[in-house]
Amino acid sequence: TLFPSTTLFRSIDPGHNILYDLLKADPTHWPPLFYFISSLFNLIFGISYVSSGMINLLFFLLLLISLYFTGKKIRSAHVGILSCIIVSLYPMIYGHSRFFQLDFALTSMVVLSIYCLISADKFKSLYWSILFGASAGLAMLVKWSYVLFVGPLFAYEVASALLAGHKKRELFLKLRNVSICLVVASVIALPWYAFMYDKTSNTFQYLGMAISDYTYNPIKELVFLLLNINNEMLSFLFFLLLVVSMPVYYAKIKSRFKPFMTIWYLIPIILIINIKWKQSRYLMPILPSFAIISAMAIDYFKGQRFKAVLLFFIIGLGLMQFFNVSFSEQKKSSIFGNERERFSFF
Repeated sequence: TLFPSTTLFRSIDPGHNILYDLLKADPTHWPPLFYFISSLFNLIFGISYVSSGMINLLFFLLLLISLYFTGKKIRSAHVGILSCIIVSLYPMIYGHSRFFQLDFALTSMVVLSIYCLISADKFKSLYWSILFGASAGLAMLVKWSYVLFVGPLFAYEVASALLAGHKKRELFLKLRNVSICLVVASVIALPWYAFMYDKTSNTFQYLGMAISDYTYNPIKELVFLLLNINNEMLSFLFFLLLVVSMPVYYAKIKSRFKPFMTIWYLIPIILIINIKWKQSRYLMPILPSFAIISAMAIDYFKGQRFKAVLLFFIIGLGLMQFFNVSFSEQKKSSIFGNERERFSFF
């Protein structure tokens, strides 16, 4: 069976409504952008698993570029580079870059939007506000759960912008920029959601059932979270690095972005662990925040020799883990489970 992305080109014939196929792209309830771009790769390079998988190369490049500039904006170029290295060595990141699923693409779009949001500087910049709105609209056409990750950050930035001391004209300009970015996002995303209302409404009803029918157990959820971060998302090596980095980041490093970074990973965790049917990949867009925090903790240490040795061990062990996970059938099965058989290219 071919990937859903090929549906577009297998179904275009005189008896089909081409416009409808273009809008829906995937015949299920998911937004169309990921599948449509993948269809273009199939059209150019021929219909195959490899052609469909090439889309993740595009999103991996987008992830690294966006994360570098985000780290640079938050701290320095050095932190940006370290963040890219660390996130590339997370098993969930390089593992799911081989899967034909939406979560990896969503992660890239979340980081892109966050960079635009930070660059908007509390919505003082009209240019970056428009770019944020455009990235938000496109991301909503990848996967609707985007709002769980960027929505809280957007609300925080809007509140910070409006509560900051300013003149009436400055307040007006910020409100104008917020309104414009919302309009841009709506113009891009809303037509598809309106067109596919019957499908999307069923999805949100299903989500409501998953939340309302769930009996919350804090101990169970904490165990789920820690085990998944350690086993599937980061591995013990990078989980240990994160555990060590957190107190360094919050106690030693001065940064105005601490509330922003905390909201980035904490609010999605709180929201998603309260859903009955959940998988660890649903939390993938928080992983770049862990990479930035780890990179900032490493960068905090002053001794160049110590940092060089630390990076040597982290990168060396990370690469050993990469090859072990990538080419060991037992490891691939234990970390990625059945999803590998259903969606992996390798």
